[in-house]
Amino acid sequence: MPTEEELYQQVLAAPHDDAPRLTYADWLTAQGDIRGEFIRLQCELDGMSPFDDRWSDAVSRERRLFYEHGADWNRREVIRRGFVSGLNQYQPAKIDEWGPDIFGNHPIDFIWFYYQEKPGWGKSFAECEFLKQLRTIWIGGRSASIESSDLFDMLASPHLADLDTFCITGDSMEGLGPSTFPELINHGGPLPPALQQLRALSLNLWGRPIMDDSGMELLVESDLGSSLTCLCLKGQTALTPRGLTALAGSSLWTRLQELDLDFQRNVPDVFDRAWSQSRLQRLRVTTRSDQFERLFLTASRWGELTHLDLGDTVLPLEHFRRFVEHSAFSNLRELHIDRISCEHIHFLASAPHAAGLRSLTFGQDPNDGDGLIALSRSSKCNRLCELNINHVTPEGIKALVESKNFSRLHTLSFNADELDECLDVLAEATNLPVLTNLQAYSNSGELDENRLNKLLASPCAQRLSYIDVIAHSEACHDALRQADQIVWLGSYCTNFATERCRKHNLYPNYFVPPTPRFFSWKPPI
Repeated sequence: MPTEEELYQQVLAAPHDDAPRLTYADWLTAQGDIRGEFIRLQCELDGMSPFDDRWSDAVSRERRLFYEHGADWNRREVIRRGFVSGLNQYQPAKIDEWGPDIFGNHPIDFIWFYYQEKPGWGKSFAECEFLKQLRTIWIGGRSASIESSDLFDMLASPHLADLDTFCITGDSMEGLGPSTFPELINHGGPLPPALQQLRALSLNLWGRPIMDDSGMELLVESDLGSSLTCLCLKGQTALTPRGLTALAGSSLWTRLQELDLDFQRNVPDVFDRAWSQSRLQRLRVTTRSDQFERLFLTASRWGELTHLDLGDTVLPLEHFRRFVEHSAFSNLRELHIDRISCEHIHFLASAPHAAGLRSLTFGQDPNDGDGLIALSRSSKCNRLCELNINHVTPEGIKALVESKNFSRLHTLSFNADELDECLDVLAEATNLPVLTNLQAYSNSGELDENRLNKLLASPCAQRLSYIDVIAHSEACHDALRQADQIVWLGSYCTNFATERCRKHNLYPNYFVPPTPRFFSWKPPI
C-alpha cells in the first residue's frame, strides 16, 4: 500500500485531477483523520451547483470542519478541493525566490497578483518552470500598477502554455491603454504562449479601457477568438456599436457561453439577429428600453441563457410583463435586475414561466411598496435558493417567514431601513429549514445588540454558518464570538484591524462566496 507521502506526491503530480485527491482522502479517512472528509466534501462542492438540494448541508459541513480543525492543517492562502490551490494577493516580483517552495509543496493552479512592485519583474517571472501548473492568473486590483512590458514578458513564458483564464483588473494600471490589446495578441499574429489555450478573458478596468473597436476587430479574427468561451468587457468604455457588431458577426459569438458587457447600453441592432446562433448561458447587459424590446421581446429564443443580469436597465411595466411571460423565460435560473417596482414583482410572481428561477436579485423603490409580499404569495416562485433584495420592510419579511414558498432558500440578503424590526420577525421563522447564509444591511445605523442576541438564539439561526450584519459594537462582537454555529463572518461583522477571535474573516480566502460571482471562473475575493 502506498505511503502518505507517496499519495501526496500523486496529488502534486496531477494538480487538476480529483482522482488522486480522493484516493488520498480515503487513506486519511481510514486513519481516522477528519481531513479526509473535508477533502471529499470540497471536491464534491467544486462540481456542485448552488441550486442543488445538497448544497446547503454540504457547505455548512465544509465550513464547520474547517472551523474546528483548520488550525491543524495548512491555513495559508486559498484552499480548494481540499488543498492549498491558490495564492491570494501576492506580488509577482521575486517569484523565482519564493515560488519553488510553495509550488513544490502545494498543487497551486491559480494566482491573484494584487500588489505590484516596481517594473522589471516580467522576464524573471517568465523563466519559472513551475508556472506550468497554473491555469488561472488574475492580475491587478484597487490601486494596483502594472507596466505593459512586464505584462507582455509574463505572457511570453513558454511555461504558461496551458493557461485557461486570464484577468486584468484595476484602476491604476500604468502603461496600459488602447494600444495594449493589439500588442497583447501580437496584432493578430502568432499569440504569446499564455494565450494560446485561453478559455476566459476578463478586461475589468476602471477608467482605463484597453479594448476599443479596432481591438475587438482584431480579437474576433485572431487565434484567441477561436478558443474563448468567456469574455468580460467591464469598463471597456471605448467600445462602440461598431466593435460589438464585429463581435456579433464573428465565429467567436457562436462559441461564447459567458459575456459581460457591463454598461454597454448601445447594443447594436445585429445583436437581436445574432440570437439564433448564440450559445450564451450567462449574460450581463444594461440596455435602453427599445433595444431590450428587440433583444428579449421580439426574439423567439435567447440563446441558451440560464443566468441573466440586466443591471439597472429601466423597463416599462408592459415590457417587463412580456419579458416574464416569454417562453424563453422558463430557461432562466438566475435573474438580476436593479430597478423595478412592486408592480413588476406582481407580474413576476404570477408569470407562468417563473417556476424555473433559483436565484433572484432585485432592487425596488422604498416608497413603492414591498414586492416581497407578492413574491411570498406566489405559487410560481417557490423553488428559489437565493434571494437578494434591496429595500424590504418588516411586513415583507413577515410575509416571507410565513410563506411555505422558501423551503429551499439557503441564501437571503436584504437591505432595510427598519433592520431591527426585520430581524425580530426573522427570528420567529419556522419555514426556512435550510437557510445557511444571511446578509442583512441598513442605511439607518447600527444593529441593536439585543436584537442580534435574539436572532442568534432563534431556531432560524441554528443552521446559519455565515452571517453579515451591521454589528460594529463590542457587545455584538461578543455575541458573534459565542454563537458557535456561526463559523464565517462577513465584512460588516468585524473590524479587520482589532478583531482577535478565530472568526476573523479569513474564511473568504479559503472558500467561494456564499453567492457565486456572475462569472464562474472569477477567483474568490
